[in-house]
Amino acid sequence: MPIHKKTAITYTAIGAVLLLGGCGGSPEEQMQNSLEGAAEAEEEFAEQQQPMMDLHEEEQSLFASMQELSVEEMDEIESQSEEAVSLAEERESHLETEKESIESSYEEFQQGIESGEEAEADLSSELQAAQESMEGRYNAYQNLNEAYAEGIDRDKELYEALTNENLTVDELQDQIAKVNESYTIVADEQEQFNTYTDQYNEAKTSLYEAAGIEQE
Repeated sequence: MPIHKKTAITYTAIGAVLLLGGCGGSPEEQMQNSLEGAAEAEEEFAEQQQPMMDLHEEEQSLFASMQELSVEEMDEIESQSEEAVSLAEERESHLETEKESIESSYEEFQQGIESGEEAEADLSSELQAAQESMEGRYNAYQNLNEAYAEGIDRDKELYEALTNENLTVDELQDQIAKVNESYTIVADEQEQFNTYTDQYNEAKTSLYEAAGIEQE
């Protein structure tokens, strides 16, 4: 039985367009610079996805290998368990970097909203739509991050459980079920995050159109 369903991390990133030059300019220009700065701030966020997937696949390979070993080979099981836990901890590090990137992006976005409120044109409805979709996205990410972190914790518990010589089949299946449950929640939260990202990108496009900002 697999450790859990394969959960590809396919987050949708916020869209970026050509930045206007300089940090000054009109409120509209400042707004665009900040919103595109928010998109740039997520580059590091996007860079974490493939390493996390690769590490997870390595862990699953080790888990499958451990299941094939007998109690008489406990030394090898313990060695592979330690390696799997170490890989999971690497995922935790990538997850933290990912979160920091999202936090930075969110701060840049808020600056953009403040600039937009000072624009000559009335952008209130478009700014509100962008704000609401970004707030939903930000909150969805917090839930996603928390769910994924819990999934990693349960992965580590599973790897460590295999070093117990008295582990029963029922106990193993129970541990696997907990892991599966965690990643089902991750998949659901991931879908919410991507939905809000799509909504935000649409809202940003409408905001730029209302502000007279040309997009590539």
